[in-house]
Order: sequence, then C-alpha cells, then structure tokens
Amino acid sequence: MYKNLMRVLAICIPLSTMLNCECMVSDNEQVATEEETENYPFKKSQSQLANEDVVGIRVKDNKIILLGNNYTFSSENTSKAVNFSDINFFTKYPNLISVELCGLTLTKEIMENLRKHLPTTVLSIVIDMCDVKDIESFSGVINEHTQLKSLTLRLFKCSAEDAENILSSFTEHSKLKFLNLGFATLNNNAMVHLSDVISRSKDSLKHISLAWENSEEINPDTYQKLSDSLKESSGLKRFELAVMSFPQNYLKIFFGALGHMQSLTDLKLFFGNTAEYDNVTLYESTEVLQTSLDNMPLLASLDISESHLSSEPLQLIFRSVANMSKLQTLNISGNSLDVKAAEVLSTSISSATELKTLLANECDMTAEVFGALCRNLANTGLRYLYFRGNQIKDGAKSLPISSMNDVLIIDFSQNDMSYDNAMDFIKQTANHPKLHIVNFKNNSAIEALSGPERAIRNDELVEWKIKNYASTRQVSYFGL
Repeated sequence: MYKNLMRVLAICIPLSTMLNCECMVSDNEQVATEEETENYPFKKSQSQLANEDVVGIRVKDNKIILLGNNYTFSSENTSKAVNFSDINFFTKYPNLISVELCGLTLTKEIMENLRKHLPTTVLSIVIDMCDVKDIESFSGVINEHTQLKSLTLRLFKCSAEDAENILSSFTEHSKLKFLNLGFATLNNNAMVHLSDVISRSKDSLKHISLAWENSEEINPDTYQKLSDSLKESSGLKRFELAVMSFPQNYLKIFFGALGHMQSLTDLKLFFGNTAEYDNVTLYESTEVLQTSLDNMPLLASLDISESHLSSEPLQLIFRSVANMSKLQTLNISGNSLDVKAAEVLSTSISSATELKTLLANECDMTAEVFGALCRNLANTGLRYLYFRGNQIKDGAKSLPISSMNDVLIIDFSQNDMSYDNAMDFIKQTANHPKLHIVNFKNNSAIEALSGPERAIRNDELVEWKIKNYASTRQVSYFGL
C-alpha cells in the first residue's frame, strides 16, 4: 500500500530547500538525463568536483553522488556496498552539510559506523526508502546529532513500534527547519512523540511534510495534541499531510489547526479514504477547511490532488480560491468535477488574479463540464493548463484561448479527441502571442488514423500554420 501513498504524495525537495538555501534555475537550463532529474536543481559537472566544493553526499545502491556548492554534481560507481567504515569518507569533505541514504539496507554495522564517523557539521540527513535492520543503532545516530536543521525519514517498512522508537530519539532536537517524515503506521505513543518533536522546534520550523498509511487506535487527546503542536508552529511556510486512512471524526481538528498557519505559502492535503466518509461529516469538516483557507493570505500553492472529493466539498474549497490573492498554483487532479463544481471553480479563477498554473488531470470532465470550467477563463492570467486523462472530446474549443494571452502550455492528452476536435481548437489559436506547446498525445481517435490519413491531416495543419503564424514563432502540437 505504501507505493500508492508515495505516488499521491509525490514530494520532491531539492537539497537547496532542505538547507533553507536559495536556488534559481533559468527557464532555458536543462537537466542532463532523466536519471539526473532527481538531483534538480543540480547539474552534471564537467569534471570531478574538488573535495572542498562538496556540500552533500548521496549514496544510492553502489553509487555515490557528490553534490557541489555551485549546484553541480558528479557521480561514481563503487565495486562494493558503502558501509562508511572509513572516517576519511566524510573528513575529506570539509564543507559537508548533507548526507542522503537512498534505498539501502541499513545494518547495525552501517549505523554504528555512521554514529562514529558522521561529522557534526552535517545539518541535513535524508534516509529515503531504506530497510532499517537495527532500530536502536539507527535511533542513536539521530539522537546524537542535535545540530540537525533538516531531517527526512521515509521509512515505510517500519512497524508502529519501530516508528515509536525512532521518534522517541528526537529528545534534544529544537532547531529543525525542515521535517519530512513518512511511516507505514503510527501508534498512540508514536503520535505523541511526533507532537513533541514539532513542539520543540515550533519557533524554527518552516516546512513540515507528514505521511503515513494508517494508524493503530489513537485516543482523541493525542490527535488534539498533534493539532495543538501544529497550531504553535505559526512560522510554517509549507505543510504537507498525506494519509491513506484517516479517521473522519478528526478531520475538523486538523482543518481547524490550518487556520492558525497564516504564514503558509504551500499546502498539500491528501486523505486516501474520503470515499468511505459520511457525506454530512465530510461537508461539515470541509466547511472548517474553507474557513482556514480564507485565513491564509500568503498561500501561493494549494494541492488537493487524488483525494477523490465529491462535488459539494469541492465547491466549498473552490469558493475560497477567489479569496486567495497570492495563489499561483492549484492542483485538483483526481477529483471528480461536475458542472456545478466546474462553474464555481471558473468563477473563482476569474478573481484569482495571480493564478498561473491549473492542474485538472483525471477529473472525469466531459465536454459539458469542461465548457462550464471555461466559462469565465477569458482574460485570466493562466499560463500552464493540464487536462490530461479526461473525456473532453469536442469540448476543447470551449477554452477561450484567443483571449487568454498569457497561456504557454496546454495538455489535452488522453481526452478521446479526434483530429477534427484538435483542429477546431487549433484554429482558435491564430496569432496567439505566447502559446508554445499543446499536447494532443494518446488520444485514441487520432492515433487510430492510418499512415496516409495522418499525412493528409498533418499537411493541412502545416498549411494552416504557415498562413496563421508569424515565421519567427513556432507552436508545437505534440501527437498530431
């Protein structure tokens, strides 16, 4: 089940964020290969990094990746598994501040070596999808490094008791800025320890990401304690919570706590079992969420993807969008939209003047629903539109693209469109000042065209583009 949780969580935090650094990569910079995208914003170094330039080490399988202070990286394969037995492994990098262990089997030997040799200059530790064989030694490494400011533990193979023991080792950590924790399950004691961890760093925490599949029986006071610890962290900028199974009776507690996080700029929420909730309880809880969202004046990104919410709760959330003066990104993918919800969203988007990105993939949108969504999008500042995996068909022409002058990218893939449907939309893009990419890939009716038919239609498209586009600009229509 944890694979499903990781898919919906989809949190990718670059080293620069974890260390509270600033990093910008210009639009025209490209990451070298698909494998190397995991190192974003780092770029492949043209040569081996000098030891004094190394600020981070990532060990994955038998591969060591060195991350540089100028946002470059180099990698090397080793002939045997790394066990950190040599103190020189760390000391030869005098400016090392981050260590990442990904997909390793963490034996007692490895953890004891880390305990002895890991330098106190390290401010960030990432343990991602590792198999921990000795919880006591593992906890010892965490407990002894109280200087940490960033901690990521994604350990979905641990039991509730293991999670309890690990969280109980955070006894002296009070300077955490970034906390990313993922477990398979939590018991009551583990949840209490989690609350204490958050409370001790309440004045420094800027980013919290929490994920678990389910929890053993938790008493109400414990949920309230966790909620209270979140309320105390008033300086939070980013909060992410993803839970596969969450008791609906405690939704109001968590949603109410969000209203105290008025410094939030990014919010991601996922509850995997909302389909099992009582409709009345879910609606009442979402009313609390709506009130909290209205109290987040700085929110720039809202992500409720894959939560499979019904129309009524969605309408409440969408109404809040109109009040989010800073909102730039809205991700509603994986929630089923009907005409009413789409109308409410459309109206709110027209008031959200800073909104640039809308992700509405796999929202069960028909042509009618898509038409309702498009009703108020004219003259908005939207740039990036993602509608993959719906049933828009001939509804694409409803998008008022001729009066959406800031749009750069549109994704219409997997929408059961025909070539005629695509051309009906394309003809509305004549003389558009900025449009760069429209994706029509994986539309079955287009892919079903025979070779000669496709050649004829593609010739028509080329002829149309020559007549309607300036020679200095070229729009790419993928899939045609």
